[in-house]
Amino acid sequence: MWPVTLRPATWTVGDVEHPTPHQRGFDRFYGIMDGATHFFSPHYMLEDDNRIETVPDDFYFTDAITDKAIGMIERVVEDEKPFFLYLAHTALAAPCPPRRHRAV
Repeated sequence: MWPVTLRPATWTVGDVEHPTPHQRGFDRFYGIMDGATHFFSPHYMLEDDNRIETVPDDFYFTDAITDKAIGMIERVVEDEKPFFLYLAHTALAAPCPPRRHRAV
């Protein structure tokens, strides 16, 4: 049995016109199509191959991809399937404004 492949985070191996993580073989994807974004209002996000047009007012990217990763794990564990999860937080690659200092 092949593991379920999960990728919440960034995708820096293409762009919106080129293969997405889902098209490249990841079963699930949630994140951005480049290496960095605005933490409170990302400019281009996908869930699998579907663009996310709006985010909640209290959105914070690091929390969102962490929460999505937890949800992905819970679903595959519930289905008793093996999985591979690759989670890459952008906070390591870009300036990270503290959550309490939301830019307007």
